[in-house]
Amino acid sequence: MNPKLANWLFASGMVSVCIAAAQVPQRELPGPPTVTVPFFAIDAHGNPMGTSTQIDLSVLDNKMPPQSVLAIRTAKELPLRLGVLIDTSNSERQSGLYRPGVQATSDFLNQVLSGAEDRAFIVSFSAVPSGTAFMNRDALLKFKLNLTPGGGTALFDAIYLACNERMQGDATQPARRVLVILSDGGDNASHVNHDKAIVAAQEAGTVIFAVSTSEDARGDRDSARLEQLADKTGGRAFVRLSRKDIPKVFSTIREQIESMYAVTFVPADLGKPGQYRSIELKMTADKKVKLRAPKGYYVAAGAQ
Repeated sequence: MNPKLANWLFASGMVSVCIAAAQVPQRELPGPPTVTVPFFAIDAHGNPMGTSTQIDLSVLDNKMPPQSVLAIRTAKELPLRLGVLIDTSNSERQSGLYRPGVQATSDFLNQVLSGAEDRAFIVSFSAVPSGTAFMNRDALLKFKLNLTPGGGTALFDAIYLACNERMQGDATQPARRVLVILSDGGDNASHVNHDKAIVAAQEAGTVIFAVSTSEDARGDRDSARLEQLADKTGGRAFVRLSRKDIPKVFSTIREQIESMYAVTFVPADLGKPGQYRSIELKMTADKKVKLRAPKGYYVAAGAQ
């Protein structure tokens, strides 16, 4: 493990539902193969609805209604599996948002692991990503922050590592799987590209929240990368921020993680292992409630 790292703190079946984030196909219940999808139920301002809100939800799996809906789980029934990715590349040296972002990340980690089964890991990345194993809250609190930016940026490699080697390797099912990224969105050193990073997150059923540290008004391309990572996985990107925005952004992310639900259903046609399938969740009654979910998922390797 990177010695620097050892020094830090740190989403047609009709159902009644509430809110959520991201999960992939799995055999979590006896019987036919099932798919679990996370989603968020939000109001017109993007705020999560209360957990007492009842939602008439329709599911379209690859444009087909499912055979049946088996379960709706709330955040309290879904242990948290959180990954925090912090950019330590040279491009962060001049950012006035970086240090406030690092401090807000530490405060966020202190607050978000509230359940006994909740776990988190941290990945720092410059030209090469380096990460911890999953830790419980007590272990996480022993870390001290000491970040010195320098070197190239391998953002996509860091996402790939977090999803393939941490999220995919965790046997807990179902769970809320979330990545929170603090970065300006640039990348000049990864071995995998932007699309492969998105695929890795979708395969692992992981929702991405991205917080941009860019203060460059010309950095629209980098901001667009972060926005696409979040949009494709059912999360949200926060870009074009000021220093005073940072604490509220992390508070918003924590509120959404704590308001996550997951819907489990039996597909009418599961598809072949490894196949990408689109997913669409819609409100059928209360049009004031909006749903945000991953754009799709990949059929699990063991599915038949």
